Amino acid sequence: MKKIIFLFLISINTSAELVLEITESSDNPYRIAIHSFDGQNSISQKISQIIKADLLRTGEFSVLGSDELLSEESYQDQINYRNYRLLGVDYILKGKVNSEDKMNITVSYDIFDSIKEKKSFDFFVFNSVDWINVLPITKSGEVVFVEQYRPGTDSITLELPGGMANKNEEPIESAKRELVEETGFSMGSWSKLGVVHPNPAILNNECHTFLALDVEEVSSPQNAGSEYTQIKFIKLEDLDKMVIEGKITHSLVINAIYWYNLYKDS
Repeated sequence: MKKIIFLFLISINTSAELVLEITESSDNPYRIAIHSFDGQNSISQKISQIIKADLLRTGEFSVLGSDELLSEESYQDQINYRNYRLLGVDYILKGKVNSEDKMNITVSYDIFDSIKEKKSFDFFVFNSVDWINVLPITKSGEVVFVEQYRPGTDSITLELPGGMANKNEEPIESAKRELVEETGFSMGSWSKLGVVHPNPAILNNECHTFLALDVEEVSSPQNAGSEYTQIKFIKLEDLDKMVIEGKITHSLVINAIYWYNLYKDS
């Protein structure tokens, strides 16, 4: 018996990665038909080739490309399930590529069961820029936090300074910019603590966490738009306790504290 647990596509720029988790292998592989993706021709072909190669590499799939099918179908075309069953196909994969420019590509696709004649899986990937997280520590050993309203939880949260990286901007430069914009603090000695994927189920971006030691206040916060932050200083030794007590609940902030604990113990 064989079972597929996860199948999802993440696209970053013009590359793509197909990730599969197989719980049991079999000598009787699934037959899956892959149509050329709708959209920009060169990118669509590249994505189809990547998917086909990765599926074959697992040893769990027999893959039929668009040139081996009875007819080519676009993403929107109605599926003729009978034609696939004649070829012994178990699943059909159809997708499309939307591209604002060469640096922003979004891939959508569906998988259909040829026997049950219905869609098997839905996948959505949010194409996002990278995020920045900064753990700034003053010369007196206090961490510069910000309090701000978050509509998702309808609450005031205690967070580290951070935000989105701009295009064509190195993460470290984005971090320095975000720190001064949200807190008015700058200068100091900078180092990178680590990188995580905030939510790999639906997001294709990374969050870069930086440590800034001996930061100094150089201006007032430079909030823009709906953003409004209020500075709060927390002692370094109180961070773990505040996480345990539920006073810090933002997952990326807790991650930064974890990175810092690894850093100071190394």
